[in-house]
Amino acid sequence: MPRQNAAENPYAAASSQFDIVTGTTAPQAGSRSGNPYAATSNPYAAAPDVTGLDIPTGEGQYWMTNKYGGRLHVPYSKVRQAAQAGFTMNTEDRDQFMTDARADKKVGRLFPDLRLPEGVRIVGMNPAGQPMFGTTGTAPKGSAAQRFLSSAGEQIAAPITGTARAIWEGPQTPEEAATQARVGPVGMRVERMLINPSLDQFRQAKEEFRQSGSWLDPTPEQARHQSLAVGHTLGMLPLIGPAAATIGEKMGQQAGTGDYAGAAGTLTGAAALETAPKLGTKVGKFVTERMPRHAVARVIRPMKRDVEFGKDPVQAILDQGITGTSLESMGRKVATKLKTVGAEIDKVVADPKYAHTKVDVSKSLAPLDHAIREAGQAGDTALFDRLVATREQLTSNYKPFRNAQGEVVLRRVGPKNMMMAPTEVLAYKRTVGSRIRWSQDALDEPVNGALGGVYSSVKDSLNRAVPDLKPLNKSYADLVAAKSAIERRAPIAERQSYVDLFDVALGVTHSWPLLIAKKAAQFPIVKTGVARGAYSLRHAVPERMRLPVSAPAVGVLQSQQNRQRTKSLRELREEAERHRP
Repeated sequence: MPRQNAAENPYAAASSQFDIVTGTTAPQAGSRSGNPYAATSNPYAAAPDVTGLDIPTGEGQYWMTNKYGGRLHVPYSKVRQAAQAGFTMNTEDRDQFMTDARADKKVGRLFPDLRLPEGVRIVGMNPAGQPMFGTTGTAPKGSAAQRFLSSAGEQIAAPITGTARAIWEGPQTPEEAATQARVGPVGMRVERMLINPSLDQFRQAKEEFRQSGSWLDPTPEQARHQSLAVGHTLGMLPLIGPAAATIGEKMGQQAGTGDYAGAAGTLTGAAALETAPKLGTKVGKFVTERMPRHAVARVIRPMKRDVEFGKDPVQAILDQGITGTSLESMGRKVATKLKTVGAEIDKVVADPKYAHTKVDVSKSLAPLDHAIREAGQAGDTALFDRLVATREQLTSNYKPFRNAQGEVVLRRVGPKNMMMAPTEVLAYKRTVGSRIRWSQDALDEPVNGALGGVYSSVKDSLNRAVPDLKPLNKSYADLVAAKSAIERRAPIAERQSYVDLFDVALGVTHSWPLLIAKKAAQFPIVKTGVARGAYSLRHAVPERMRLPVSAPAVGVLQSQQNRQRTKSLRELREEAERHRP
């Protein structure tokens, strides 16, 4: 007789009454009067082969053998009785039986004597006739969009609500009460958030390992327990493990009840917990760093020449916290800061510990030498002559003399010693910087570019010789660039401060609030003041809140529920063990 899936008709009316213990059928109309292969009264006799007997129709059949070697072809609904009578299902039929039992929606009727706690149901039966348990589920409520949004929102809110519950709620179980008596309320809450979630995963992993069977040749059901055991073992990892396991378990429960939209929402919410901190950090950095820089740049309007060679005038304004009611007042504050930073630099290089330090600045002239070679190769005589003259000025000593006409003139008196003490290098650097001048001369740009390279090289050499100078030199260079930008921008801003046509239009239309807001936003004190306030909060923006930070809060949400469910399943399994033949 071909095997039929038990889910098709698991409890069809039987054509005869089959006694699994004696191996006989009670006679009925049109059937045989008995079992010609009935077992004898000898307890050691082999069980008969009853393949030809009438059995309940519509049920699968499975070979089972007792300890004497006797074999029976047992119908699905009699497997439990056969197992209690000492029969064991043959290996080749076990997988099919497990599949049939899982497909049987009415498998619970085979265990009328079992009382199940709320939230637990029988989901199958193993070949030994013992029930397999799972959680109950209800049909999804609401539309798919509602379930998706609800699950995502719950998952995102879990760290907040979980942390609040973990902190404010007192002991919820006798175990927590005992813990609080032993280590106090703080210790109990620490254990609740950081230890108990991992212990819950340990208990579940232990239960799954107990049912995992052979790892070399597992049945499908054993393989399922093995995968769950591995998952709960990984869930034991501190902080992040319980959260990940809880999320996965919730998704599995939702998918098991057909709520795939809810499962997708849970996954989306979990992903949001990971990506939201990144987004939050980016937004925070934008508000506290990029926006202040943009606001200050709109005030001083630095040009390309102001940001050459790594100078950052905008950063100087922000770092020094400079604001002002006008560009002129800002320029005065920048000049004051320059004097302060310059005095600090002089103090550092004059430190006696650098008295015997020498710096070779001749190598710093390489950018200028390179520009001279390029001008010579290009045949640019005017640029070549000016670059050569500039190099001579930087490498020679000059003294003032009075000529025959009584005029005071400079005269070269010899080469400059390029091996210098730190104080001399600092003075030389400032000399190079003073040579960078801008006029209407077309040669200014290439000459100033070469001098800028020399300036940067001298500064780097000095920073290597006196490491404490590096932040001060950077601040000084940035302030010099800011001062230059402000001096150039001030007259332009003054001309633009007058009423324009747009202001007139706002006045004519009586849009006074807009006009006042527009004019107020143009004041440097407003832009720089807002920028200073936002920039001062930059250190309050975390680099990124990672998932492990919120993992204890996520895990504690369901730790009590997980513990109760584990306890219920353990009691049911103990009940099944008592029914084992």
